[in-house]
Amino acid sequence: MASMILGQDGIWGDLTAISPEGLRTIAGLISRYKRVRNDMASADPVVTGVVSSSPEVHEKIAANGRGAVVLFATVPGTYEYTTQHTVSSEHWSSNETTIRTLGNGHAHLTAEFTEPGARIIFFGIGNRSPLPALRLFGLYGHRQGIVLKATVAGNPPSI
Repeated sequence: MASMILGQDGIWGDLTAISPEGLRTIAGLISRYKRVRNDMASADPVVTGVVSSSPEVHEKIAANGRGAVVLFATVPGTYEYTTQHTVSSEHWSSNETTIRTLGNGHAHLTAEFTEPGARIIFFGIGNRSPLPALRLFGLYGHRQGIVLKATVAGNPPSI
């Protein structure tokens, strides 16, 4: 999902193996993405880190502060990132991520990865109903860095 919202040609992997809860999670992510997709399309991308490194960060935040930051990690660890653009005060994240707005309007993100995966943080969308954590398996190389299969931990979201 993280690669899809960055414009990398869709969802990869065995889609027929996704559980009903996983489908609800994907639908929730796509719904949230649609709320900021035009902002992301107008944003100049900022990429930090080397592809398949830890962390690899993609920032697509428009001048109005709406958009997304995607953090990828291939090894466990706690990773921090400060946005290059000012951000909306409303935000939502796909997994546990600490988001602190700085005095200059930028955001400082801290995410702990216990296994390879991704964090999607949308700015300009409130955090009313977080989705369960995505557990990612089988990372590809190249720019995709995405899932072969996603399983959902926790209870299904109410979307």
